[in-house]
Amino acid sequence: MCLNVQLGLVISDLVGQTGMTIIRAILAGQRDPEALVKYRSERCTKSTVQEMKLALEGTYNEEDLFVLQQCVDTWDFLQKQIQECDQKIELALEAIPSAEVLEIKAPPLPVPSAPEQSKKKGKGTQGKNAHRRT
Repeated sequence: MCLNVQLGLVISDLVGQTGMTIIRAILAGQRDPEALVKYRSERCTKSTVQEMKLALEGTYNEEDLFVLQQCVDTWDFLQKQIQECDQKIELALEAIPSAEVLEIKAPPLPVPSAPEQSKKKGKGTQGKNAHRRT
């Protein structure tokens, strides 16, 4: 694409609130950088308002705007698909009974027995790691 708009240089996330609002405004016909910069979120810290205005100056030809619209439509479709998947996952997770409902208790862990050598009198562990049990 050759819109010659440098939005990616002045915001951190093109598909974030500011980026998508500005892109959608461009697709709706807004071309004035003064008007577009008003969609800038106060959380934008990557650039100043003036830097964003300069980045939004560009040429807007129909071919590139068509491609941009196709990209946004694809993005919206994929976001809808992800949302539908998330809803299905939530329903599936809700259907899984919890351990409390099933009254499942974990079996007790076996108590490890002491090694044979340490059981014998006078045969303790020796050496620099004598404080550790094996």
